[in-house]
Amino acid sequence: MAVVFRTDEATDDSQFARFQDIYASVYLRMDITSDVPEAFHASIDQTWVGPMLFAENTVGRHTVNRTRQHIAQGSDDLVIIPLISEGTCAVFQDGREAVIGAGEFALIDVDRPYKEEVGTSMQSLVALPRQMLTSRIGEIGDLTATTLRREEPLAGIAFDMLAGLSRAAGRLAPEITEYVSNQALDVLALAIGERLGRKQSNPSGHRTLMRLRVKNYIQAHLNRAELTLDEVARASGISPRYIHSLLADEQTSFRQYVLGLRLEHCRRALASPVHRGRSIGEIAYSWGFNDLAHFSRAFRARFSTSPREWRQHCRESEK
Repeated sequence: MAVVFRTDEATDDSQFARFQDIYASVYLRMDITSDVPEAFHASIDQTWVGPMLFAENTVGRHTVNRTRQHIAQGSDDLVIIPLISEGTCAVFQDGREAVIGAGEFALIDVDRPYKEEVGTSMQSLVALPRQMLTSRIGEIGDLTATTLRREEPLAGIAFDMLAGLSRAAGRLAPEITEYVSNQALDVLALAIGERLGRKQSNPSGHRTLMRLRVKNYIQAHLNRAELTLDEVARASGISPRYIHSLLADEQTSFRQYVLGLRLEHCRRALASPVHRGRSIGEIAYSWGFNDLAHFSRAFRARFSTSPREWRQHCRESEK
């Protein structure tokens, strides 16, 4: 990982001031304060992999406050996931409070005001474009500042995958990091679905849960060419019309959503050295396509290049 900051690189009386400047420049516009600035110590190691940021932070006690004024200075359109390995962090957003400790994490939407009260702690931090999460679970307004615990089976798998990726990101090939990141986010979506299923939901929360249930079923059966809207409706316990309504909330349809997911999985596989020994046809069939000509046309329409050209481009980029 790239070393961004060490407090021991600054003089004692300027350590916290330097941390304020660098933390805000690395992450977001925000106010950062500490009640112990004279005894503050921190280190930040971070790596960008495509659109995602992975960081390992060891920090002293401080408070982060991101206001509407900060947001108005420029939209960052990110979701931040702090994963605590030691210490504590309290997250306040959307009228909720999540106090997360070792083995716990939460979601923060940086395009809405939030506050963090961070104790002396070690944490992995993952920041990603909102769309990478909303494409899996829908809008996240009901999910911010909600504690997810490693002791919960799915949340535990998601925690281990994301924290492990954060620690290893700088040592992995970018395409491997991207591949594993998408698997981790799929597991995170399942974990959030499990959590929502145990909460008493308001009408908006109920739609979020139903949308997530539909998306999780589609994701789990995406490799089957015969996957149909009626099948997903039966498995989800709702009507096909309601599925259309849920997906229309995100300006898409069942057919468009399934096709988009299949194409994205194929795009990643064609770019990855892990699948270098597989033919284009084999990859397409493994994600539910049963007509190579249709797959090639759809791929070009979505990505403005053919599957073969995309694979060749990715191989040349590795050299």
